[in-house]
Amino acid sequence: MPVSINVIIFPAVFHTSMHEIAGEAAAEDVSDSEDPCSQYISAAYQRAKAFTYENPFFIRVMQSSYVSSNSLTIPRVIGWEFFSAKRSDLVLQVPSKRSWALKCNRAKEYAKLTSGWKEFVLDNNIKAGDVCVFEQVNRSNLLFSVYIFPAEEDSVNRLEQYD
Repeated sequence: MPVSINVIIFPAVFHTSMHEIAGEAAAEDVSDSEDPCSQYISAAYQRAKAFTYENPFFIRVMQSSYVSSNSLTIPRVIGWEFFSAKRSDLVLQVPSKRSWALKCNRAKEYAKLTSGWKEFVLDNNIKAGDVCVFEQVNRSNLLFSVYIFPAEEDSVNRLEQYD
């Protein structure tokens, strides 16, 4: 089972530990698992971390529950940073410029991306173990560029969209 890693990065403070920025202890590491699939997850996570981002972003390792449900749960430390209102409309956009309208519901301990999340997952063939980076390119309109780093051995074809 993939390890859930929640990271928030602000490029201006990139030198700071990602887990410190996220307000979390560095207790989880995708490479520490004995699961044979973890090497692919770890590689996908390393590719996501190595990519260059110009705006604030957060990283989520997709769990099976995220790709099979109608919502993506985001921990409070991230949700409250990116979504100031209890209910927000947002847009997720992939590098091909295709976009999906979603809703975000922010609660006390977490935020959830809903109403469109399932379509986004299906349309982009997101699987458990894939790593998604959500880069906030427009704060006022809540527009996020999403970069998907597959955690599978034959992921080269799915990564070509970022070349």
